[in-house]
Amino acid sequence: MKSCKILIADDNQSFRKRLKSILTDYPDFRIAGEAEDGFQVLKESRRLKPDLILMDVSMPGLNGLDTLKKLRKNMPHIKIIMLSVYDMDAYRKAAQENGADRYLIKKDMIDHLMPAIKSVLKKH
Repeated sequence: MKSCKILIADDNQSFRKRLKSILTDYPDFRIAGEAEDGFQVLKESRRLKPDLILMDVSMPGLNGLDTLKKLRKNMPHIKIIMLSVYDMDAYRKAAQENGADRYLIKKDMIDHLMPAIKSVLKKH
């Protein structure tokens, strides 16, 4: 697997820290940056040009689903995995319809994050 630049987007600092600690075990992944809301995600995406964004559905300001729409319109090449505490079909469907590559429930993240990332990155 080639090196992958990742942007972590979540309004919860301790969750971002947890994600970073998981990802540091993988030398092919580099945390390019972090964002606390959708507006920062858009700004940092333009600046950092990440390969992958791990993004929370519920963020203040511009939420994850609205940010996803804007990213797909302006930067469709970026892989995006939506993360949420909500195991709701409505959120899952909205994420899928708006172009998310995956939707993961945060409580299941330990078991499913790495397989999801590897699968998403294999897609062209």
